[in-house]
Amino acid sequence: MRAADASRQKVTLKLRDKDNDVMKVTTFADEPFRTLLTRYCEKKGLVVAETCLNLDGDKLDLDTKPEDEDLEGGGAHPTLAPHPLASRSLAALDSVAAVLHRADRCRQRLSRVHSWYT
Repeated sequence: MRAADASRQKVTLKLRDKDNDVMKVTTFADEPFRTLLTRYCEKKGLVVAETCLNLDGDKLDLDTKPEDEDLEGGGAHPTLAPHPLASRSLAALDSVAAVLHRADRCRQRLSRVHSWYT
């Protein structure tokens, strides 16, 4: 640990994921939530762009810090939740895949019909 880090205030927070699993994490009070989320996602194999931090049901700005949200005491429990756009994006991809599958089946049928007449 660097000497500068020794003077910084540490905060222990509990992150609760969508499955209600709780993980204690220690971070610096003056460190942005973005850094905390990045480390968590790396550890869990998640994509940062598809996750967000919520506190009391409100999405946290990842540029704010625990000291900005008055979390120095460690009593609050930010929860990690899937980003709302991620689930919509996946649903849209499923719809596109279904359309492409149907289009491919139609192309195959047209190819067979075309071969009958040539």
